[in-house]
Amino acid sequence: EVLEDVGITDAAQMESLRHSFVLDSCMVPYWTPSDVAQWLQSKLSSVKNLPSVLDIVQQNGIDGSQLLVALNSDSNRLSQLGVDESVVSKIRGKVSACARELSHMDEVEVMYWLHSIAMPHNTEIARHFYQQGVTGAQILAGKHDLAAFVESKLGGSASLPVPSLLTETVTNAVHAHGGFVANYLIQDPSIVDMPTSMAAAAGKKMFMTERESAEFEQRKKSQDCRRRRA
Repeated sequence: EVLEDVGITDAAQMESLRHSFVLDSCMVPYWTPSDVAQWLQSKLSSVKNLPSVLDIVQQNGIDGSQLLVALNSDSNRLSQLGVDESVVSKIRGKVSACARELSHMDEVEVMYWLHSIAMPHNTEIARHFYQQGVTGAQILAGKHDLAAFVESKLGGSASLPVPSLLTETVTNAVHAHGGFVANYLIQDPSIVDMPTSMAAAAGKKMFMTERESAEFEQRKKSQDCRRRRA
């Protein structure tokens, strides 16, 4: 519709622009099998048997969402289809630059992700989850009944209803996208400073990245050691 609004009506041109946009934006769940094949070709050029890998992807119609599911630690679908495990490992490593596994997301990244969802009360909901220290691993632990999990995290706040889009988005990430969340969704800049005062009040420090957190903890340990020796 956007392309039509600017006067682009040629189907081939529309597909070319769509293809370029979803690849350049790393919108993995929206990749078609052709998008996946082109992305793999650009990322795995050094793999000797790459043509056979691309054939497997296209013959089995593996699109972006299916690729994420296939890379899930609980699934060996790519290996079952004939892709060497070492190649699967390389693909997983390349995907990690586009999407983060929920199991590795801390409470700050979960907060950014929830805030990026275009739903009512997204700021308050993101803050509420952050205050409760909800991590991606906890979300995965509740995957058998995600609706109940989400409701349990908001149940203590009468002013925060559970938007259906929240439950749908979390469910899609876990079940339809193999437990992966796009990196750009967990780097939401408009919420960066929001919980700083709350964190300070709780004696916690906010970090932009895991590296900053690790460096802070290392400095803190060094300072504690020096104080004990003194």
